[in-house]
This record gives sequence, C-alpha cells and structure tokens, in this order.
Amino acid sequence: LTAAPEGVPVIIRDSFGTQVETGTVSLPAGGHAMFNLSDRFASSGGIDGTVEFATPADGRIGVMGMNFPSSGGFTAIPVAAGPGLSSGSAAHLAVGQGWTSTIQLINSSNAPTQARVRFFDDSGNPLSVPFAVAGATQTADSVDLVLLPYATMTVRSLAADDPNLLSGSAQFTSDSPVNGFVRFRYEPMGQEMVTPLETRKATSYFLAFDNTNGLATGVALTNISTKIGRAHV
Repeated sequence: LTAAPEGVPVIIRDSFGTQVETGTVSLPAGGHAMFNLSDRFASSGGIDGTVEFATPADGRIGVMGMNFPSSGGFTAIPVAAGPGLSSGSAAHLAVGQGWTSTIQLINSSNAPTQARVRFFDDSGNPLSVPFAVAGATQTADSVDLVLLPYATMTVRSLAADDPNLLSGSAQFTSDSPVNGFVRFRYEPMGQEMVTPLETRKATSYFLAFDNTNGLATGVALTNISTKIGRAHV
C-alpha cells in the first residue's frame, strides 16, 4: 500500500508455535500477490498453524485469507493483527440442531500465556457446553488453556446432532495479549462462517444490513461488562 517496492518477511509456524519455515513475499509499489499457501510454502501442507506477515519498516500492507474445504465452497479467515488484547468476546454461540461453534485463540507473543474461555446463556448465566480441546472432551461452562509462544489452541463444540439448541456467548481472558476467531458451521448444509473475536471497546458499532430481495439480516449482541470488567455491548 506504499509507493515503493516491499519485501514482506514471512514466518510459518505449526499449532504448537514451532517455526517450520521462513521466506519473503516481494511486492511492487502498490502491488498484489495471490497464492495457495502450501504452494508457496511447502512446509504448511498437511498441518495447521499460523503464518506471520511482518510489516516492513515504514511500510503498510493488507492481508486476507480464505479457507477452501475439499467438499467445496469457501469462507474467509480473519487476520489477527498483533499483539492482540487480554480479553474479548464472541457475541454468539450456537451448539446443537446442526450447529457447531469453534473458538480458536492465537498467542502472538514470544512468551507462554494462560487463557480462560467462559460460556454464558442468553440470561448471562454460566452455560455448560460439550466441547473438545487438545484431544480431550468434556462438558463445562469454562475451560482453562495454556498457549505456548506463537501457538494456537482450538475449543470445538460437540453434539451438532443434539435436537436441543444451546445459544449464548463466550468470553475470554488471558495473562497476556492474544487474538482469535470463532467459526460457526451448519452441518446439514456444510456451510460455515468465521468472524474475529471482539476485542475492541468502541463507543458504537455499525452493522451494514440488507433486507431486500428476500435477504434477512441476523444480529447478535452480548453484554460483557460484568464478566471481564469492560463496558462493552
């Protein structure tokens, strides 16, 4: 986004935060590059993790990611801008009746951090959710996590086929700044969307909507002021 060519340093890490490859993406002034990550960086093939694009000194870049399942379709992947914050929320969770909700936290620092994810129902009470994390399954209203430096960790809801729908929100706190996103998936149709965890504290939020030509706009709000000490709706 600058008037000079830039070389963007790239670091590929696995989900444990271990560096597996480095490289550079060269961009002309005002230029653009598009590629399949595993084609450009072979070490990313067959694993999950993070790719870090470092902004060059005095430079400015934009980054966008997309996920292409083998079953077809695609969805955007939110880009986490470091260093993140130590608290945030997912304004909506849906578990059951075909729905799953997956929360992924990213430690963008070089030190380990402890994080806690808590689930709440529509009335603000603790909500017990069946989920899997680090290969273990449990049903609880919260989970404590330890994220290694530059590591990611996923809390994936279970029981998509449960006839009862669990609905609410999630909040996270951590010892040091982290980023993350939540992935909503509707299994019967194989559709999903990904949205970043909310870490801002704005005076207002604007949602562009379109209810024309048969479209409908869904909205979710959560009040986390009494849960993690921030006045935020």
